[in-house]
Amino acid sequence: MRTGARVSWFGRSTVLVLAALTLVTGWARPALAVTDATCTVRKPLTVKPAFFVIPTRFQSEAGGTVVCIGVINDQVLAGAADLTFNGVLFTSPCRSGGIDFTGAGVLTLTAQTLPFGSITVSGGFAFTPAGGGAYALVGSISGSVLGGSVIFSAQSPPTCDANWPGTVTGELVLADA
Repeated sequence: MRTGARVSWFGRSTVLVLAALTLVTGWARPALAVTDATCTVRKPLTVKPAFFVIPTRFQSEAGGTVVCIGVINDQVLAGAADLTFNGVLFTSPCRSGGIDFTGAGVLTLTAQTLPFGSITVSGGFAFTPAGGGAYALVGSISGSVLGGSVIFSAQSPPTCDANWPGTVTGELVLADA
């Protein structure tokens, strides 16, 4: 003896047609650009031409390590990434007598995604001293909010009459706006 509700042929075919349309067109899935990612950064940089010139330029150098975990624009990040950045310092440590400076720039992040792709996002950022040698970083990258904390460290004591090689170490966080 059978129990349960009886489903008509018409009901089954309607469900199958709607399911096929959904799969083919993506009709039932709203387009969301989910972003929630964290990147750990250790990247060489060079400040040039010298600290006594305002604004002084800075740029990333080849090498270093960048590892990202999370989601950017609905794409799952798979680990290794490449980060490039450049910009200007608005204050000079040579004039202020310390290493606290402010600045702004542009960065581009290319991260590996699952299963075997990549995504590139870019945007502007600004930074200000946050105390203890750290700098707060804020900006907007491809429609997402960028935040983070980084530390700039010199490979040798900075001089005011030569390029200053150093390293940026810290964490960048991207989230939906």
